[in-house]
Amino acid sequence: MITCKISTSWGKRLFLPLLLLLATNSTSVSANPDTPRDSNQQAVTTPFPRLISSSDSQSVAKGPYLNSVLPDSAFFYLRLPSAWGLLGTPNGNVFNKALQSTPHVTAMQDVRNGVLSTFISDVPAPWQALFKLIAGQIKSPLELAAMIPSTAGSLPTIELLLTTTLEQKDITAVNELLQSLITPIPNLTITKPLQADGSGTISTPNASINIYFDNKSQRIFFDSSIPENVASNSLARRISALQPNPQHRMLPVEREIDAGGQGALFWVDPKPILGLAASMGHAGEAFTLRAVGLGETKSLALGSGASNGKQHIKLILEMPQIGLRNLFPALNMDIALNTAGKPDMALMLGLPTVADLTRFEGALKTLLPAATYREYQQAKDQLPAIIGLSLEQLFDTFGSDFSVIGDQAGYYTALRVRNHDQYRKMLEYLVNQFKLKHETRELLDATFHHLMIPALTNFSELDLGASGIPGLVLKLLSMQTHIYWVESQGYLLMADVPQVLMDQIYMTPKIKLATWLDKSQGLDPTGALLLGTISAKGIPQLLYQMHLWFINYLGDITNQPVDIFTLPSAYELGLPQFGAYSFQMTTSPKELGLELTYESSPLEIMLAFGWTQMAFTVGTAAALATGDLIDFSDLLGIINQEPSLNKSTLDTLVSERDKITEFYNVMNRFPSVNEINTFTIDSSQLTNATMTVTPDTGIITIQITGGKSANNSLILIPITGPATDLHWECAGTLEAESRPQELCSQ
Repeated sequence: MITCKISTSWGKRLFLPLLLLLATNSTSVSANPDTPRDSNQQAVTTPFPRLISSSDSQSVAKGPYLNSVLPDSAFFYLRLPSAWGLLGTPNGNVFNKALQSTPHVTAMQDVRNGVLSTFISDVPAPWQALFKLIAGQIKSPLELAAMIPSTAGSLPTIELLLTTTLEQKDITAVNELLQSLITPIPNLTITKPLQADGSGTISTPNASINIYFDNKSQRIFFDSSIPENVASNSLARRISALQPNPQHRMLPVEREIDAGGQGALFWVDPKPILGLAASMGHAGEAFTLRAVGLGETKSLALGSGASNGKQHIKLILEMPQIGLRNLFPALNMDIALNTAGKPDMALMLGLPTVADLTRFEGALKTLLPAATYREYQQAKDQLPAIIGLSLEQLFDTFGSDFSVIGDQAGYYTALRVRNHDQYRKMLEYLVNQFKLKHETRELLDATFHHLMIPALTNFSELDLGASGIPGLVLKLLSMQTHIYWVESQGYLLMADVPQVLMDQIYMTPKIKLATWLDKSQGLDPTGALLLGTISAKGIPQLLYQMHLWFINYLGDITNQPVDIFTLPSAYELGLPQFGAYSFQMTTSPKELGLELTYESSPLEIMLAFGWTQMAFTVGTAAALATGDLIDFSDLLGIINQEPSLNKSTLDTLVSERDKITEFYNVMNRFPSVNEINTFTIDSSQLTNATMTVTPDTGIITIQITGGKSANNSLILIPITGPATDLHWECAGTLEAESRPQELCSQ
């Protein structure tokens, strides 16, 4: 259960409005917003008379227009949401019933008017017109499209069309608005105010901007072209000729990112841009971009909005498996796993196929130097000796998905098996090769496997002293690892104790993981390379509570009191008990994508994990960034009371030694006096030691100046020979047990 305690201090008055502006950024769409979306939603079986939906004409903001009438020549589209479209417009998400109810719409309209009248006097005079425009006079998203007109002449021409809906209905009022906006801007002049037919012109030093205002729809249009070649009196005619175009190539991407139309969206088709670049003298650059696959890219899109009943921040690159796309697999997973009851967490990794490996290696061969690619092949050739299967056989054995699941049985992993014969061959090879202990048990009509793996590192040579505590540490580090798994549903279900797997078999009902991801979490996992999702209880209700507080707060500060009793409750709205929060990286046959999913606001993600965990995570990350965490080598030094050389100095000395090794490997000799001076550091950079290098011999002498071993020397002597590579032996007055293993070859 998530709880949040908020005081009534000025911190609440100043901080929460900023959070709630995010919390009410709601642009989700569903086919029927009045129907519960999953089994966790509070069912509302009878209509509530308080839930009276307002008409579209009463809405605080209008929807977009240009997206639905884009001509085929449009290759660029940008949508920026209006302030009140984000804050108070129903869009089908978990707050949809609240936002479309008549009391809520009335309250938001009053608050909008109150914001204009309350804050306008505090805005500097040059910015008052812009503040009025943003805070109250724009009633729909701002839309910009770029097109290549079919009537273009020999020179490439780009037409720009900008539109939005205004609060004003009268042409005189719109002219006053335009004049107040343009007057403070240098080199911008209204050469022809809007006429009775709605047409007008704005002049700039380099081009003219044609204006058209349709007083019926209250929509204003701005049009210009590069280079200028469009007649000023033709804009109204071109606007009237725009027709719905449901087949435009931008619309499928829009439905993935922002089907509601009130969010932000950037979309571009690169192919026309490459053609324009080539015709304008940049053929070489265009050819290079086509060579990496950009010429076959259908679109690049980035936006924040809603689809499949959830909010998204999403990046999409529609690009086939050519060029650089060959570095990424073309995943098309069919997830067959059934969980024990409803899951609350899933982490998933998509596993590539042999065909993906072949494409990857082909792309890698063209990108890497020949020597580096040979090293990759050599490492790959060593794999059968380690696991008993080649890399191709490994990819053919396991996939298409590997998951970490949290459900009513507990936490376990699930690895899909493609080839059971090769899986058993690999298991037998590993057991024999590494002398592992493996047993099976027949339980619950299933075969349980138990594998015991000894500690991979030999800690017996560590001198941790005579104290009992280090001895205990040694024992803990030397413990073996137990892995338990059962073959079920075409997967290896693995856990650290077998009871979790027993309960996974026992518990009912079984829930299809793919269905839960789709219906409850709003995710399509078929092309997921990496996916993480959780279901957190109580957050939708908490966010709605904060939303109601915010409306009350805005009403108070704008002298527009809200009758909070008229607004619906969480139960009346049927808010879901659980919120879905996810991250996904997609690499399907047709696209690459990055996606963050939530119910109504990114703020919920922090609430889902809890403020305490979030603060701990941030603190840990900061400690890592500043090097404040103590690693294991530092811990051993602390146990030994004090290190002879601190970690920073030791790392620097290792780096300087490696430079001499590399010089010898290339030149087959050690550096001379002048050469040493060019690439070795000054000893002043070391905090508790000095370092000198003897010319032509490579011998490094380190004089320790701090710590318990002060005034002792450590000499690194390079040892060469025809049968072995160069290695280093240590000498000097520093005791053998205190000589750093990082510097002295074993």
